[in-house]
Amino acid sequence: MDLESIAPYGALAVGVLCSVLYIVRVLGSQVNAELLRGAVDKMIAGGRPRRALKLTMAAPNSAVCRAVGAALLECLARKSLDAGAGDYRSLPADRLPDAILARVRVKYDEAFDAAMRPVVVASWFALLAVPSFAAAMATPWIFVGMPPIVAILASLGLALLALAARSHWRTVRARDTVFDALSARWVEISLSPNTEDADAPAPSLAEKHLPDRASLSLDVYEPGRERRLVQCEEDIIKIGALPTAHVRLEANGVSRLHAVIERTAAGADIIDLGASSPTRVNGEKIAKRTLADGDVISIGDAELRVILEMPGAVRVG
Repeated sequence: MDLESIAPYGALAVGVLCSVLYIVRVLGSQVNAELLRGAVDKMIAGGRPRRALKLTMAAPNSAVCRAVGAALLECLARKSLDAGAGDYRSLPADRLPDAILARVRVKYDEAFDAAMRPVVVASWFALLAVPSFAAAMATPWIFVGMPPIVAILASLGLALLALAARSHWRTVRARDTVFDALSARWVEISLSPNTEDADAPAPSLAEKHLPDRASLSLDVYEPGRERRLVQCEEDIIKIGALPTAHVRLEANGVSRLHAVIERTAAGADIIDLGASSPTRVNGEKIAKRTLADGDVISIGDAELRVILEMPGAVRVG
C-alpha cells in the first residue's frame, strides 16, 4: 500500500482522535445553565442557600456549577451582619452591594476559569482536527479512485466538531448571564443572618409545625437488572450515572447527572438538567414538571414509576 492511499486515512484518524478529545471535554462541562439558575434562585429565595450549594456540587466538571458553587461559598462566608443592619446607608464600605458583588465575582471567575481550563486546552486539538478533516474530505478529488466513505466520515466529524464548539460557546456566554441573573441573590445571602443547617438557631414554635415533605419512592426498572424500590429521603434527589447520585442508573442514554427531583410539602418537581437524552414523564419530553403518583419517568432506557404520598394522606390498596 503506497503513501497516497494511506494519507487520507491517516488524516481522518488524526481528525477523529483530536475531535474526540475536544468533544469529551465539552460534554463533561455541560449543564443546562438556565435550569440551574432557576433552581438556585428558587432555593435561595426559600432561605436554603446551602441546599443550592449541594446542588452545584452534583456536577463538579461543569464550569457554571463550579462558578455558582464558589460564589455561594463566598457569600455564605460573609454572613456576619447583625439583624439590625439592613439599611445599606448604614453599612461599612466593604459591605455595600457593589463591594460584595466585586468580591463574589472574583471567586466566580476563578472557579469558572479553572473548570474551563481543560476545555480550552482541548480546543487546540479541535483546531488541529479541522485541517485534518478538510484534507480527508479533499482526497477523492486529489487522489482519483479513493472511496468516498473517507470524505463522508470527515464531513460527519466536522459537523460533530461544530456542534461541540456551539456548546462550548453557549457555556462561555452563560458565564455572565447566570452571574447577572443571580446578582441580587449574592447580596441577599451576604447580608442575611444564618438561617439554616448547622448555623441555624433553634426553630420557633411555628417553624416546628411546618408541613412535612411528601413521601417519595421510585420503582426503578433498568433492562437486564433486577427491579428495585428506592426510598427518597433527601429534599433534592440527584438522578444519573454518577456514583454519588441518590438514584444511580446504569442504563443506556443516562447522563452523569441527568435530572433532579425536589421534594416539597406540596409534592415533588422533576427538573431535567439538559442531558443529550431528554427526560420524559409519561412519554412527554419535559424541562420541569410537577410529579403525580403513578407517573412514569423515562431516563435513557430506564423507567422510574413514581410512588408519591402527600403529608397526612392515607394510601388505599
